[in-house]
Amino acid sequence: MRQQLDDVTRFSCGDCFILARRIHRIAGWPMHCFASCYDEPSFHAFNVTPDGRAIDVTGDYAMSTFCKKWGCYKHRDFSRAEMRIWDTDEKTGEWLGPVFGEYSYQRARVVADRIVSEWKEKHGESS
Repeated sequence: MRQQLDDVTRFSCGDCFILARRIHRIAGWPMHCFASCYDEPSFHAFNVTPDGRAIDVTGDYAMSTFCKKWGCYKHRDFSRAEMRIWDTDEKTGEWLGPVFGEYSYQRARVVADRIVSEWKEKHGESS
């Protein structure tokens, strides 16, 4: 079952924060998310590349194009601590964990490495 789920679904419909965290860990690129009118993390985590573009499992985009694609124009950086709060059950206060299960952590390692390597190759940077 877990292998049947494609990466785009896994990391754009629930476990995007796991991929964003992994990209941040290997490349140092800031984690961002779309924010509510109260500036709280709202939905979809992604990273910002050194040249200011948004990058996620679907590719890298000019920030304005990416925001338009997601229909949300307010975004901000967020921390690992906020990530925990973001996916916490409102009633119990317990962390909900990965939407698609623990396998998302393993898959994020592979996908993040590929995303970062492809970006660096495209921009003439060494790994």
